[in-house]
Amino acid sequence: MQNQNKKFLKMVEPMKTGELLAKEGFISQENIHEALVLQKKVEESSPREEHRLFGMILCEQNLITPSVFVKQVVA
Repeated sequence: MQNQNKKFLKMVEPMKTGELLAKEGFISQENIHEALVLQKKVEESSPREEHRLFGMILCEQNLITPSVFVKQVVA
C-alpha cells in the first residue's frame, strides 16, 4: 500500500499558492505578478534580507483575507 501512495505522490505535483488562489478565483495572474515583484523588491532593498511571504503580501494588499488564505491554502 505504501508503494502505491508513493507513486501517487510522484504523479501529483503540488500547486503554488498563487496558482491555487487564482484557480479558485480569488486573485488574478496580474495580482500574482505584482505580489511577486513586490516580494523581490523588498528582499533586494532590505539590509537584513527580510523575506515577506507571498500570502502575507496578498493580505497586505487586501487581495485576500487571512481567513481565505488559511481556508484555501493550509486546509
